Amino acid sequence: MPMFQQLFQAKACLCPAGSALAIWLGRIAGADCVHAEPSLPVREFSADFNDIKGPRSEVWRECVGAGRANEGLRADWQRQLKLVQDEIGFRQIRFHGLLHDDMGVYSEAKDGKVSNQEVFRKIQPATAAAKVQIKLTHLPKGNYHAQFFCVGFEKNDAYTAYLKLGAPRQLTRDQVSRLKASASGAPEMENDVEVDESGNRETSLAIRANDMWLVKMSRK
Repeated sequence: MPMFQQLFQAKACLCPAGSALAIWLGRIAGADCVHAEPSLPVREFSADFNDIKGPRSEVWRECVGAGRANEGLRADWQRQLKLVQDEIGFRQIRFHGLLHDDMGVYSEAKDGKVSNQEVFRKIQPATAAAKVQIKLTHLPKGNYHAQFFCVGFEKNDAYTAYLKLGAPRQLTRDQVSRLKASASGAPEMENDVEVDESGNRETSLAIRANDMWLVKMSRK
């Protein structure tokens, strides 16, 4: 009998018959002293998390753990992160490998030249949009023209348009015109709004990963 099997069998026989440890060790070693698993009563627990009876620590909201930073570049990982945020509303996230080789921050070619463009030469589509509520405060009462500008994937994004052209070394006039049109700086949307005595104005925007928005309120 192999030595590790003898060891586990000996430990299993020292445990009370039918105990959880004896059953576990017996399964590993095939010990003869374990004959049958006892039938355990089923215990069910239910709790209403919103029915608070007293002080409740929410330390678990402070930080969640993730794996490598590189995983955060995947769309499926970002969807899972959003699900966790929607469910528990964590405040911080911890991960490692921010400057690892697989992030493409720094690399060396065989000829010794340094390049950090491995990631940036690839088209990186934005992940699905999420609704964000924006509240402007301390605005003087009156009528305004609101403009919403966005810079992000294929929104005022000449670089992605350049990559989709095949990243040519020399641009034609037509290509230059197309790149200018892809980053015209025009607002994504605009409308007229009225601000009452409260001085507050709220609106919602669908913001994707890596989007940057500028909200401009012009008094009429």
